[in-house]
Amino acid sequence: MKNRTGVISWGNVFFFGAAIVLFVIAFHYLTDIKLVAHMFRSVRVGWLSVAILAQAATYLCTAIAYERGLRMCEAPPVPLGALFTASVVALFVNQAIPSGEMSGGVFLSDFLAKRGTPLRRAFSVFFIELLAFYVAAITLIVIVALVCFFVHVPEFVLPILGGGLLVYVFFFTIITLIGKGKFLSRIIRRLQTISFFKKYVDNLHTIQEEAHTDNVHHPLQLLLHKKKSSLEAVLAQIGVFVADALTVYALFAGLDGKVSFFVIFCVMVLTKIVAVVPIAPGALILFESSMVFFLVSFGVGTSVALVVTLLYRALSFWLPMPIGLFLYRRMRKNNRASNQHLAIRHV
Repeated sequence: MKNRTGVISWGNVFFFGAAIVLFVIAFHYLTDIKLVAHMFRSVRVGWLSVAILAQAATYLCTAIAYERGLRMCEAPPVPLGALFTASVVALFVNQAIPSGEMSGGVFLSDFLAKRGTPLRRAFSVFFIELLAFYVAAITLIVIVALVCFFVHVPEFVLPILGGGLLVYVFFFTIITLIGKGKFLSRIIRRLQTISFFKKYVDNLHTIQEEAHTDNVHHPLQLLLHKKKSSLEAVLAQIGVFVADALTVYALFAGLDGKVSFFVIFCVMVLTKIVAVVPIAPGALILFESSMVFFLVSFGVGTSVALVVTLLYRALSFWLPMPIGLFLYRRMRKNNRASNQHLAIRHV
């Protein structure tokens, strides 16, 4: 697909490629999708509304984490509504291109750079958001593990929590190393050699100069020194976990299921630990099978566990995918129109 200059538009290639992948996945799971559509009609409207609002809250919490990152980096402010939209698109990009959050991070950095944030600071915002997420995950794992010592849980719960703790500590360490100025410069130069990322990480020839002239601190230093904003960013990431668990709780309640919020929250943490490795878009199959297994292990009926899992994934994965694809396409059109307008003004 070529633009008017005859150059291949990798954004269009990605758009149509993602659309094809989405279509193939949807076609493969067509039976499940029909079943989910039927099951939605079985959920009481009030609780279904709570579930939908809880899922929307996950994007709001992510947007708040972005905003706190911008504040810590002393970058130009971006309206919360725009950050909310960016969080939806970042999720879509991460799910369409499994890369350990890096694909969504490149999108976010480009999004912020187009709104006046220096590129290096834009990447720092992304790393701050990731570090805040890992701190939140580690905190919640420790809390859930401590509670498990006082309540009866399946034997595998504590070993999985322990493994998850090690995994998130490892990821935290890796992101801390990557976030260093020189390391970040090398990463960005490598991204410049990849066609898709090069489209988004523009003006890369200035990154080395920014590394010397921009006095932004290392993301970990910002988290440690700007304690109020750091705490708010971590709490926002904890809010994502809570909102996801509330979504599942509302779906159970809407189907007259009796499951404690702690069990649901514990299952959500366990499932996210198992599905943390990006082996497929949205951890398809692995996420669903893990969540059903954990729910059944806590005493939930298999059929009810399967129904709630499919409903949750419909709200957290299937519905955001076409919405994210649409918003991504609209953002590209708006950016292209803005660039053309600027070009005309300079003529």
